[in-house]
Amino acid sequence: MRKRCVFLLVLLAAMWLNACGSGPADAGTQAPVEQKPVEITLWCYQVGDWGTPTSVSNLVAGFRKAHPDILVSLEYLDYDTGDEKISQAIASGAAPDLVFESPERLVAGWGGQGLMADLSDLWAEEPSDEIYPSIREACRHSSGAYYIYPVCTSAHCMAINYDLFEAAGALQYLDLESRTWTTEGFVSAVQALRDYGQEQAGVVYCGGQGGDQGTRALVNNLFGGSFTNADHTRYTVASAENIQALELLRSLDGIDFDPELAGAGEIDRWTGKWELFLLPVFSVILYLLLTAACAAVRPGVERGELPPSAPAWLAGVKLAVLGGFAWIGGAMALCQPLPEHFSAVFMAAALLPVIGFLVSAIRFAAKRKTR
Repeated sequence: MRKRCVFLLVLLAAMWLNACGSGPADAGTQAPVEQKPVEITLWCYQVGDWGTPTSVSNLVAGFRKAHPDILVSLEYLDYDTGDEKISQAIASGAAPDLVFESPERLVAGWGGQGLMADLSDLWAEEPSDEIYPSIREACRHSSGAYYIYPVCTSAHCMAINYDLFEAAGALQYLDLESRTWTTEGFVSAVQALRDYGQEQAGVVYCGGQGGDQGTRALVNNLFGGSFTNADHTRYTVASAENIQALELLRSLDGIDFDPELAGAGEIDRWTGKWELFLLPVFSVILYLLLTAACAAVRPGVERGELPPSAPAWLAGVKLAVLGGFAWIGGAMALCQPLPEHFSAVFMAAALLPVIGFLVSAIRFAAKRKTR
């Protein structure tokens, strides 16, 4: 898969603010002037480890050690709401000083709109000579301006369900040493998964910029296409190679198209079902707590300290709580697509609250009948 880059503009703030804070050479003729702390804002999209508080905080801590008079205010963005939040900040005149993100937004997007600072002076300095030409090109706008200075690179790769591929006999179509496969191998692997019973082997999605690089890479890599020309001055989406790739994906049984799905939703579709296992855990904990509460109030009822209706009231609360979990669990289990070979497990986990609800309802009704 093609490598893409993730970038940060901290160096700009470090050098610019350091220059602003430096005094004249003959500082001994003047009384020292106390400088007020400067605060800058850094908004981070959550891209890999560099979008996590731990990694970014370590970077900021190093910056603060070198520049103790500069405070950094951090805010983390997601791909569902991040673009809208930045657009609103720009419209209100409260845009962040620094943005951590990949080139498509910073260069072609906000850079093309004239909203980014030109960092060409940083690229003229000596360390820039060691940056790969491909990365340099990604940071440079078609106008010649540089809107990004890189701090790291990150590879975007296609991941597979290894256990499922192994069970379906699809691993034979991958080169496990180079971790690559051919277009023919991709097609054969999809067919092997279908034959094994996996109805949905993959999803092509393009609901937004969040995660759409996965779709672009898949389409480009099938037949060697690209989305722009070499100078990044013209889109080549409708090239013969890309059309051939899209037609192939459309024709494959097991590859679905979901134009409303974005990256976050695609991840949730394959990994977001594990929260179903939390439902029985929470329901059991609440059931035990409420059962203990019912047992605790009985002595008080017998001594006349509590009204006789107290146990029944608590039993009703227990019934209502389990009913809520039963409704949520049943809805999630029955209304959402579940990963193949895990359907029975997820269904059982989600339906445990339903069983608990029914048992409690029967016991509650039996107690009321005997009174």
